[in-house]
Amino acid sequence: MNKPLVAGIAAILASLSFAAIAPAQASDFVARCVAISSNDTLPEGMSQADLEAGCACLAAAAEADPAVAADLEPALSIEDYEARMASVGPAGQAALSSCSP
Repeated sequence: MNKPLVAGIAAILASLSFAAIAPAQASDFVARCVAISSNDTLPEGMSQADLEAGCACLAAAAEADPAVAADLEPALSIEDYEARMASVGPAGQAALSSCSP
């Protein structure tokens, strides 16, 4: 069999498997974000749907930029709101600002 053809098929299969994983990771991020944020008192006028949309926005930002992901991921395991926000680095803070309603 043609080696370049086999390598091309392998590359396509690898990219398809990564594409299948990315949405699962994003939905996991959203679920974890909603769960940890639901422990907080939502700001007045903010609904559960707003929270879910904000978390989806953050997941998209994290998927697009590894620096945002690195800044936000650790915060998803910190229960205390103040400590969680203090742990987020500059790229994550920028994403939080851009995803706020």
